[in-house]
Amino acid sequence: MLIKGDGSKRIGIDVRMAHCTGIGRYIRGTVSALHNVHWKYILFGPHRHREDFPVQMSFINTDIPIYGLREQIGIPLLAKECDCLHIPHYNAPLFWKKKLIITIHDLIHLHFPDHLTSPLARLYSSTLLPLILRRADQIIAVSKFTKDDLIKTLRIDARKITVIHHGVDT
Repeated sequence: MLIKGDGSKRIGIDVRMAHCTGIGRYIRGTVSALHNVHWKYILFGPHRHREDFPVQMSFINTDIPIYGLREQIGIPLLAKECDCLHIPHYNAPLFWKKKLIITIHDLIHLHFPDHLTSPLARLYSSTLLPLILRRADQIIAVSKFTKDDLIKTLRIDARKITVIHHGVDT
């Protein structure tokens, strides 16, 4: 079951990949759909992404790149006022101490590591991804196939995985 609250909680959402193709569309659609939900959202991403999101949501400008030590240290510092952090892709801060929700779209990085653009990305996905998923409080899988792959490939506890299919824009 997903983490629930009373509306006074602050949820941080990493939107640094909002302009990437598939994940970016997921991020923009998900965040846009949240404007009717009674939580306080704090978005983290490059200033150029600000215009993609509802104005009533707080936005913290950051140029922290994905796949690196800077995101492991910087994102938790930026999100320190948040009660929960949602990372809509797998490069999440391992040492985040509060509630952590991660969306996993697929495990293609593990199944086809040669398609990653850098050795650092390959190391990140093969080493940190399993650790981060075990540490996560909740994992959103975008399909039953992805959920089953998480269980089979990384031995993730099925009880912490919720399947939430991609939605459709209005």
